[in-house]
Amino acid sequence: MEVPGTAREQIIALLSVALVLLLARFGAVQLGAPSVVARGLYTLAVGCLLGCVVVIALDNR
Repeated sequence: MEVPGTAREQIIALLSVALVLLLARFGAVQLGAPSVVARGLYTLAVGCLLGCVVVIALDNR
């Protein structure tokens, strides 16, 4: 399955999403959201960062 965009574009998109998720997590904690929400946002952000590693690994193949 081919993902559209270059590896550079994919990494920029994943890093942007990770940053937005971390900011949303910070906002959720400040607003007193349940811890499961903050944990879920953090998990998704880490998943995006791992996605960057996968994109780099596949690009170097």
